[in-house]
Amino acid sequence: MHDELRIGICSERDIVLLARQFSSGDRGVHAFRYTRQQDGRSTYLIAWLGEVPVGHLDLRWQGAEESLIAQQHLAEHAELNGIVVLSEYRSQGIGRRLIAAAEQMARERGFREACLGVNIENARARSLYERLGYRDWGHGVVEATWLLPDEHGTRHTEQVIYLRKELDNW
Repeated sequence: MHDELRIGICSERDIVLLARQFSSGDRGVHAFRYTRQQDGRSTYLIAWLGEVPVGHLDLRWQGAEESLIAQQHLAEHAELNGIVVLSEYRSQGIGRRLIAAAEQMARERGFREACLGVNIENARARSLYERLGYRDWGHGVVEATWLLPDEHGTRHTEQVIYLRKELDNW
């Protein structure tokens, strides 16, 4: 990497640039995550190389929300959600750094465990999470459902397995 990677908290002025980089110009998901952050429900972390956003992670403070069973079992966890690194920047440690930053923030807020959901077909991501100490939550595959924050309110569903990790208090 030529520019130094930095992890920062999303600001309102970042939303348009994030939409351009990650969502084909759709501001909805990034604006939604920023609004959640402003409400205190999450912290939206952005990975930057120079002035270019190359990854993001939505750190949710109220546990997993996309399925009822996850809500029941993971309510006391910090949830790492929406973890994305642009394809041309993968395998360079960016996802690992985003996750480390999120885990540190969770520790600082007193969380003892973190969780994340991974699509059952995303073996590459699951492998990374397991290398970082995340383990199967023990309740099987669930259907995670959410509405996309666009003008259509599109319902999105995927089959996920939740993974959890105990956070060391260091």
